[in-house]
Amino acid sequence: MEYVFGKNTVDSFIDSNMLLEVYLIKTFDDKKILSKIKDNNIKVIYKDKGYLDMLSKGIKHQGIAAKI
Repeated sequence: MEYVFGKNTVDSFIDSNMLLEVYLIKTFDDKKILSKIKDNNIKVIYKDKGYLDMLSKGIKHQGIAAKI
């Protein structure tokens, strides 16, 4: 299992239909990405920032990560 991080990266994977689920912090507010996630019926799991920090191992995640 692999993960991708950051708004632009996750957005491009939404377009490729490769996402299994998306992890968001509760304050994530990019309406364009949220709309695309909803339109593509992608499972969303809300996590705290610490979880995404641990998952990303230092990669800037901008409050969003996805399992591909």
